[in-house]
Amino acid sequence: MIRNRLGNITVLVNNAANDDRHEIDAVTEEYWDASLDLNLRPQFFAAQAVREQMKAEGGGSIINFSSIAWRGGASNMPVYATAKSATIGLTRALGRGFGTDNIRVNAIEPGAVITERQKRLWFKDQADIDSLVARQTIQKMLLGDEIARTVLFLASDDSRMITKQSITVDAGLR
Repeated sequence: MIRNRLGNITVLVNNAANDDRHEIDAVTEEYWDASLDLNLRPQFFAAQAVREQMKAEGGGSIINFSSIAWRGGASNMPVYATAKSATIGLTRALGRGFGTDNIRVNAIEPGAVITERQKRLWFKDQADIDSLVARQTIQKMLLGDEIARTVLFLASDDSRMITKQSITVDAGLR
């Protein structure tokens, strides 16, 4: 158990996600339940599990991962988009509920982060990536390092008065 080895948890990064693409008509009740279970449920129960530890330490920071997918409609992954929009509601509810314990709860909404997995699954070639980058205001590939910087900020005391918020890190994707 982490607590026995390292002490009470004061920062939780809730990065539960599976952004499989799926057609609206292909979604079954079983797929819906499994996808919401994977993309949303762990965020709630992990936050619930660390609350007392954070409270004992005088506070903490919970950082939930959402996605910009829900903002644009993402018709090729409606269940994922639904779960990620629910993450914003969960973030605000937990932020309100945990605030009196000095626990901040925020979310990050990454854009199209170019990872090896994303390259393998969703981009046929460099031209696909270049096309995506061309749709961003900041025309550089969005990499995981940029998301990590935002996580570190939200985990740090520099964000001590920020809660119930969602930060979009998408290089201005439009």
